[in-house]
Amino acid sequence: MTPRRLLTAIFAVSGASGLIYEVAWMRTLRLLVGSTTLSHTIVLAAFMAGLALGAFVAGRRVDAAGRYDIYGNVVASFRIPWVSAVYLIAMVFLGLHMWHGIWSFGRSLGVAPATPTPTRRPIAAAVAIIIWLGFSIVPIAVLLGVIR
Repeated sequence: MTPRRLLTAIFAVSGASGLIYEVAWMRTLRLLVGSTTLSHTIVLAAFMAGLALGAFVAGRRVDAAGRYDIYGNVVASFRIPWVSAVYLIAMVFLGLHMWHGIWSFGRSLGVAPATPTPTRRPIAAAVAIIIWLGFSIVPIAVLLGVIR
């Protein structure tokens, strides 16, 4: 097994175990706090704090070593068509998720009536499209050669 494949397998197992732990902690916290929403919030906040801490520590080490060009790595990755394709497909799903979340957040929080409000749909669609375009413009620009 090549070192690259081994590293990929290690990351895959790490990600899968992280998802398993996330579900286990949400279920445990739901029993403790009595609310699914609160348990999801606590687990997601802890997850995001861990990501921020890891990015801060790794970012300082990468910058201190001076060996890694993060911008160059991003551009080099998006030059590979299948990497850009996977990223763009994920961004489509992010846009759909954002559209649904913005459109239904009032009902989910219990502050809006149960019937859908027609004015919220175009606003949700506009925000989702703007977010999708913002995240999708970089790989598209790299593939078109605008960003080098």
